Amino acid sequence: MHEMGLAQGILQVVLDVAAGQKVRNISLLVGNQQMVAPGSLEFSFRLAAEGTEAADAVIAMEQVPTTLRCRECGAEAEADLPPWSCRQCGAIEVEMLSGDELSVEAVELDSGQIIRRRRDNGS
Repeated sequence: MHEMGLAQGILQVVLDVAAGQKVRNISLLVGNQQMVAPGSLEFSFRLAAEGTEAADAVIAMEQVPTTLRCRECGAEAEADLPPWSCRQCGAIEVEMLSGDELSVEAVELDSGQIIRRRRDNGS
């Protein structure tokens, strides 16, 4: 169950951001390629967070579909499981644009303060 390892990593990020304050809400982006079972991730997080400032936090998970771009024709499309090819031209040279992420997007503290993930490169 890889969800426990993911939950521990998420908890560490959340506790670092909270800096000793109680956590009310956590917003996550979870790409389809992470193969995460949302219920298992939440259960694992509850176990890992026991006795911490994040123990009672509400977790919201947004699933991110896998999106590919063809390196031959430039077409973009959502995809399921590999092997992947372009739906437009059939080429197998594709790059993943989304679907492999797992990130803590925002942490809301009990004070009402919301700390959002800082995005690099204008994204």
